[in-house]
Amino acid sequence: MKYVTLIVATTAVMLLSGCRVTFTPTVQEASAGNEMAAAPEDTQVPDRSELIAATMQVDNPKVILRGQTSLPPGTVLNVEMKPYAKEDSFEQIEAGQVEPNAKPVLTSEAVIGDNGEMELTVLRRPDNESSYRVDLMLIPDNQPEAVQSDVEEAVTEGSAPVFFNGEESRGLRFSAIISEEEEWYGNHFTSDMKPPAN
Repeated sequence: MKYVTLIVATTAVMLLSGCRVTFTPTVQEASAGNEMAAAPEDTQVPDRSELIAATMQVDNPKVILRGQTSLPPGTVLNVEMKPYAKEDSFEQIEAGQVEPNAKPVLTSEAVIGDNGEMELTVLRRPDNESSYRVDLMLIPDNQPEAVQSDVEEAVTEGSAPVFFNGEESRGLRFSAIISEEEEWYGNHFTSDMKPPAN
């Protein structure tokens, strides 16, 4: 009887002091038809910004890519650094009025780890006097067999044409711009990698 009184008194004190007490059914109770059934899982495909959140940090000549994803472990993200023509101005590049050369000057890969973290990727900028677009791409056709169907399902909604190694494919692209060293976004900055504007 002492213990029952103690439990009731403790619960009353917690409720009166403003503590929130909730009771959650176990999986067994929910499956047994308990009226307090567990909420259904959200089965919607996440949008691009929820699928991959990546940043690019530039400290010449190093270009460092980091990211967190909701992708399965073992997923491969392709990375390319593509140069703009010397005559392309920063204003044209930033506004998306010009495209970089389709042939990349650097390529790399980043593999997704167990916790969804993107493997740290470090590139070496070839020329400080040139502007580049760095592309981080999720391409279903470039995935290991173990994760290919999961990646195909994840990119179904937002899939668009992407160019990898000069060839067109379908997938998702996140990009950031590096301008000439003396321009804005030329050195000592961090930028979000963003999907192309529609």
